[in-house]
Amino acid sequence: MEMFNIPNWYIAYTRPQQEKKVIARFSQRKIEHYCPMKKVKTQYNGREKTMSVPLFTSCVFVHVAPVEHHRIKKIWEVINLVHWLDKPVAIENAEIEMLRNFLNLHTDVTLEKIPVSNTRVLRGKHGSFRSEEPV
Repeated sequence: MEMFNIPNWYIAYTRPQQEKKVIARFSQRKIEHYCPMKKVKTQYNGREKTMSVPLFTSCVFVHVAPVEHHRIKKIWEVINLVHWLDKPVAIENAEIEMLRNFLNLHTDVTLEKIPVSNTRVLRGKHGSFRSEEPV
């Protein structure tokens, strides 16, 4: 039972464009969270305005123990935690820190979708990809 009390980072999947409301709700409930933001320029009433928008749409990272998952799911704007193989995806503290550090150093960041081929296998050694082999 002790392992269920150890907090970890998870991804709260939110309703569309509700990330800022989720952040406010987490703050009200004193739930540790992180939502990486990027700055975008928009035109509004003929004027250029800079806004902060989430880097990952519909995603807010949350730091809770597994026994607290129900608290996250009770928030209306949260659809669920992101799952993989029927379990919530746990993210290492080091990965969140790397993301924070990267975004502190680089302010102009965008995400791109790239096609993934299922005909190639990438094999690595100690986390970095060293070779690529066809299947």
